[in-house]
Amino acid sequence: MASKKETLGGLGGLVLLIGGYLLLKGKPIISVKGDVNGDGKVSVADITHAEYIIMGLPNPSTGEAYTAEWIARADVNNDGSVDMGDVVRIENIMLGIES
Repeated sequence: MASKKETLGGLGGLVLLIGGYLLLKGKPIISVKGDVNGDGKVSVADITHAEYIIMGLPNPSTGEAYTAEWIARADVNNDGSVDMGDVVRIENIMLGIES
């Protein structure tokens, strides 16, 4: 199915609704629970990033350490740490079991 693209008025065409995601200059502006990488959707990539954070490994996309923003997005249950409980919740969100 083709993605729907609409420009929202009053913002100079910078804000777009594409495939149900609200974007500003091509980046999501509404946080999606479980969206660790900030791409506007919850996917296997988010699970992988959460697992890398738990293991203390660098971001495989950049080779750099994860930023506080990424770590905060991985802490789905907001308990102040990223652990396997967060990974399970991200999996459940991805599968539609949890919202």
